[in-house]
Amino acid sequence: KLGRQVGNWIGSDSMMPSLDALVAVPLHPSRQRERGYNQAELIARGVADTTNTTLIPRASTRTRATTQQALAVSAEERTANLRGAFAVRASELEVIPQSGVVGLVDDVLTTGATLDACGRAILHVRPDLQLVAVVAAIALRDVDPDGPGWPLTPADPVYSSKSITS
Repeated sequence: KLGRQVGNWIGSDSMMPSLDALVAVPLHPSRQRERGYNQAELIARGVADTTNTTLIPRASTRTRATTQQALAVSAEERTANLRGAFAVRASELEVIPQSGVVGLVDDVLTTGATLDACGRAILHVRPDLQLVAVVAAIALRDVDPDGPGWPLTPADPVYSSKSITS
């Protein structure tokens, strides 16, 4: 249900580029077994259904188990925790056109370290792609206190797409 709501927001956001595909940030297999699901993938499935966008569920994998990001206090710790944690299956990305736009889906954005690490792995394999962050929630503890308040709406600048550059 949450993924469908995010999909509706995306469809109504005139600043959001048209997406060619969606990739969910993966969990490490041991974490997914423990949890029983990948929340980012569930959200991505709802977004895909609502926006009629192709979801590529096996595009990226976690190559090693990492400490839960919620336990890493600083942005630097979060970045270091995720360094080298993602791999990308190039064959899975072949369905995306040259210079295509990919929505990289995660459940929560705090510092952006997870999206950045996963996005860099994708861009290493396909540097022609444009990546757009698609998140269901933003943890405001790391957001500029002079920025928009809660709840966020498609009109808020923090909600609109954030491109990840290499």
